[in-house]
Amino acid sequence: MAREDVGIILGGPQGAGVETSMMVLTRALARRGFGVIADREYFSNITGRHSYIHMLVSSRAIPRSLRYPVEIIASMDAETLFTHIDDVANGGYIVYDSGVASKRLEEIVSMEDITRVRVLEKLKKNGVASTVASVLKFLERDRDVKAIGLNFADLLRRLMNRYRIEVSSLSRYVSGIIVSAVAVLLGLDVEAIKYSLSIQFSSRSNIVEQNLELFKYVEESLQSYRNSIALEKPKHNFRKLMIVTGNDVVAMGKIVGGLRYQSYYPITPAADESFAIEKYEHLRAEKDIGSIVVIQTEDEISAICSAIGASLAGARSATVTSGPGFDLMVEGISWAGANEVPIVVTYYQRGGPSTGQPTRGSQSDLFNAIFAGHGEFARVVITSGDHVEAFYDSIEAFNIAERFQVPVIHLLDKFLANSIRTIPPPDLDSVKIVRGSISSGGKEYKRFDLGYIVSPRAFIGVD
Repeated sequence: MAREDVGIILGGPQGAGVETSMMVLTRALARRGFGVIADREYFSNITGRHSYIHMLVSSRAIPRSLRYPVEIIASMDAETLFTHIDDVANGGYIVYDSGVASKRLEEIVSMEDITRVRVLEKLKKNGVASTVASVLKFLERDRDVKAIGLNFADLLRRLMNRYRIEVSSLSRYVSGIIVSAVAVLLGLDVEAIKYSLSIQFSSRSNIVEQNLELFKYVEESLQSYRNSIALEKPKHNFRKLMIVTGNDVVAMGKIVGGLRYQSYYPITPAADESFAIEKYEHLRAEKDIGSIVVIQTEDEISAICSAIGASLAGARSATVTSGPGFDLMVEGISWAGANEVPIVVTYYQRGGPSTGQPTRGSQSDLFNAIFAGHGEFARVVITSGDHVEAFYDSIEAFNIAERFQVPVIHLLDKFLANSIRTIPPPDLDSVKIVRGSISSGGKEYKRFDLGYIVSPRAFIGVD
């Protein structure tokens, strides 16, 4: 029976292409009309530690959140199998490298101690030996899980011999094995995979060809499993779908909303938003040409103060940060509140306190956003629930800030920042830009005129 949705975990060492695997699958699934959300969990290092993607694919809607357990776990290494022992659903599928079947939990030096203890306790309680093979047999017996072993070494050797690939480069193709295996289980056609690979590796046609050959090898090996977890035919009517992160949609919303100055000091998970805006610093709208100034400042104090200065000069301005950076910005935000300067602070929450856990999520900073600052002053805090809301909220934050001349804090979190989601293109015709009351200045101009609820503001440099 076809399913409404399917949960998937893709796991492997950080730097091994787990995120690329997710992008290839997401694009192929979106091409066939499925809704997708995918979150990446990773450590603060470049390579080696366990990294994984948690996905949900739906034929009836665009998912807004994820769920456990999942129907498919596609593993690049033994650590993924041990770490996610509790995450596979009854009757689910695990795709793994048969070459790691004898691997013992004690041999995995990269695993966190807390995870190792949790898994060992579970294995001991159930009388299961600490090898991959024993764990898979336990899951087959306990939850009717289908463990599908692929000989990664043989598949890569065939590819190497066909294309004369250097041995040192073969590890780059492991991600192609798990992409192919998941695609076969879901019944995805090769044309959807080819389309996605052609975008992912647009300037490297040889990589596309090699991955398609690898898909053929995996499909041959899993012929009896094709379409094992079939999805219903997509039922929504979106003619187009965008594949975006939360950082992407906030950047897009700011650009559409008239952003002209953005400051930032690099911090996870906020920095990617500024990187996205930097790609579109030069704008063309019909016959007009404009630009956005994006500046990486020396610290967060400079970031908030420079954004305030840009606002005083008349630019729609914002700064972006996470918890530790926001703490440093508080005095500047207080000054903006006291002087009625419209400013937007995009605040991506992460694990705390202090430096905390840069790559882990949190939603614990609401009170910090609402109350931080000495004395009382008006501010508005906006929280976005998903990627679509984040786009429109990014625009509305500017409108509120300038209409009421207050700091606006746009509160998001690491999950929303880093998760990938398919969404329909936004309705740009519904977007309205509201700049509030603006004065041309003059000798009689009073910045704080008590005759108004919100007195008109004049820009610095106006006589």
